[in-house]
Amino acid sequence: MAQSKLDNIFKELNKKSGFEDVAVRGIDLQQEKPRYIKFPCPQINWCTYGGFRLNKIHQFCGPEGGGKTTTALVAAGIYQKQSDAKAVIYVDTEHAFDPVYTQKLGVDLDNLRVWQPTNNTAEEIFDTCIEFIRSEECGILIVDSIVEMESESDSKKDLDEGFKMGGNAALIGRFCHRATELLKRCDCTVFLINQVRDSMDPYENYTMPGGRRLKHLSGYIYILEKGGLLTDKYELKGKNYESPLAGQTCFYIHKAKTFAPDRRKGTYTINFHNGPDWVYDLFNFACVHGIIDARGAWYFPGHDKDGVVWTDKFDKINGKLAMIQWLRDNPQETQALWDMCYELCLEGAVSF
Repeated sequence: MAQSKLDNIFKELNKKSGFEDVAVRGIDLQQEKPRYIKFPCPQINWCTYGGFRLNKIHQFCGPEGGGKTTTALVAAGIYQKQSDAKAVIYVDTEHAFDPVYTQKLGVDLDNLRVWQPTNNTAEEIFDTCIEFIRSEECGILIVDSIVEMESESDSKKDLDEGFKMGGNAALIGRFCHRATELLKRCDCTVFLINQVRDSMDPYENYTMPGGRRLKHLSGYIYILEKGGLLTDKYELKGKNYESPLAGQTCFYIHKAKTFAPDRRKGTYTINFHNGPDWVYDLFNFACVHGIIDARGAWYFPGHDKDGVVWTDKFDKINGKLAMIQWLRDNPQETQALWDMCYELCLEGAVSF
């Protein structure tokens, strides 16, 4: 069959780029199966239809103490457990890295590289981040945070001198543009930690710095805020409770490029001593979706849509604390429950 003019144009585009898959048919892209970082707490997997998509830019925004850095580090720790994991690089522009807390979140410090830029301009930091990606040895790049940098022109000014409007928005936009072209080819995923600013709009509490180009080029934008606090008996308290065991992080999906935005809100739990309390979150998720059949204070093994029961090790358990403890004491059964819940998260997923 003779090649059409379009075939020749596409062939020439691939030749100029040096790659064979820059210009292809849509059916060729459909054959690629998306890969995810499966978050330990199932509510995030539910809202994202599988977890954090690899080879994309993920932006975490929200007020201070909302769980942005924590979420990125937990995801990085999960990524490190994959058989094909590459290096995780943490760019700490705020100079606030805590190795003890990071280890509690499940991060392997031996395979984590930390860079705390000192006397580096924003241009130098972003250029170096592009070098990290191009090395093809970086699997996760975390920049915390993207607005805590000074451009070369601003770094030469005194503190009482005026600064240009927009800050580093143009630099951030250029970085995201260059990174986007490289992520899939270099097999790298970027987590950008952003802040918020007070909004002049009476209908919005705050706005996100970094400019509109950052919003357009981010594949996913998550808003994270502090939720309630939990006692040692998992009783939910207000934000001013004095002696909490754990805290909830509330997240809202502001933007998603590759899945339907029909599961937009959720929470997950961080135990302040042991990291993500994925067993407690698994228990709640399974109860909501009937995989654990909750009837008053009694809990029974539920089943999936095909009638498959996840365990035959108990008939019924009385009390929430007793049910959670049973899950902690039976890791194989709990993993089976988690797998069943994850399959439920993928149902209805449409990759686009």
